[in-house]
Amino acid sequence: MGTFEERLLGNLMAEHGAELAEGPAPRRRRGVRPLWIAGAAAAVAGLVFAGVSVLGEGPPAFAVTKDNDGKVTITIKEFGAIDALNKELGRMGVPMRALPVTKDCKDRIDPAQQVPDILRFGIGPKVKEVSFHTNEVKPGATLLIGVSKPLHGGGTEPTWTLTFQVRGPIPGCLLSPA
Repeated sequence: MGTFEERLLGNLMAEHGAELAEGPAPRRRRGVRPLWIAGAAAAVAGLVFAGVSVLGEGPPAFAVTKDNDGKVTITIKEFGAIDALNKELGRMGVPMRALPVTKDCKDRIDPAQQVPDILRFGIGPKVKEVSFHTNEVKPGATLLIGVSKPLHGGGTEPTWTLTFQVRGPIPGCLLSPA
């Protein structure tokens, strides 16, 4: 053994040769449980995000998407899904809330709470989704979108109505003008 490399190899084999002869340690087999738990968590998150009805039957009751540029698109198919929709919007950090528009709403919004910039969307059963950019909502304000039950036999899906921004407490409903 005249060269450095030969001496180094000889020393390594003398010190660690027995370990190398045994081969690599057997690999631990990963359990199935972590994969099952991760899969179940993903499935539950998907159901909550899509707003599937209580029994999980039929189409989603609502859907929310938020693009990287801040564009939010909301679809609601069941009037009873407003609370679940608002929870999802809150979870996503979207400064917007859907409110039921009813003839017997007792909540009132103080005019001082309203933000001067009013956004309006189409009114009627043909409006299936609402889109807006989060940068359209003034700092510290919340965009309120009224959701009405179908009017005059206009289908089964809720109707989007007038929208506006407020600062301060959010009411539980909006009073129907009709």
